Amino acid sequence: VDGSTDSGNVEEELFLVVYFDAHANDKKVHVRNRFFAVRKLASGDADGLFECVKRAMQYMGMGDGWEKKMVGFGSDGAAVNIADGGLKGHLQTLAPWMEMVWCLAHRLELALKDALKDTFFSSIDEMLLRLYLLYEKSPKKCRELEGVIEELKQCLPTSDMPIKGGDRPVRACGTRFVCHKVAALDRLIDWFGAYISHLVSLTANPNVKSCDRQRLKGYILRWRDSKLIIGCAFFH
Repeated sequence: VDGSTDSGNVEEELFLVVYFDAHANDKKVHVRNRFFAVRKLASGDADGLFECVKRAMQYMGMGDGWEKKMVGFGSDGAAVNIADGGLKGHLQTLAPWMEMVWCLAHRLELALKDALKDTFFSSIDEMLLRLYLLYEKSPKKCRELEGVIEELKQCLPTSDMPIKGGDRPVRACGTRFVCHKVAALDRLIDWFGAYISHLVSLTANPNVKSCDRQRLKGYILRWRDSKLIIGCAFFH
């Protein structure tokens, strides 16, 4: 069980099932992993999650007594899922034998996040955030960046240019810690030269506020340190 928010900002719960299939053609019991259902949440508390689970079971035609077929459930470590008064408690009231499994992928990401705290990666993470914020709400800066990249394409052999993804910095923060960081590092390593070239041009632009030019000069001074880009490649 995991939660998500769709493009309409509506909370939804996604269900995947791992089950034993005793009806395969080879007459052996197989373990299957299947997408089960997506259901909207009436509320994000324990009662709302429990009602969502029941509606998912009814929608998929599991009928009465579906809880007798369950041996466990997995989710992230949010209290609303794993606390005794949360979804876990509601399900175990129906089926006391049910085991709760804290999603291994979530736990690994949390462990990695804790391991990188207060290390050199903090400087890299700050750079990823600052770069993203510089371009996030500035169509003008994005157009200027595209101009810099077009000039680079005319100067460099095609084989030296990145062939995948876009060129704007992407968000490095999100619920999927590893995926967001890797995607942001991908983009940074591909277009690092273009970003620095654009920032240098902004520091020489008299139309940019003096305080902003000084701030950008500070970024450039730190980000041109070879240890930082080598660190990006290492963590990537």
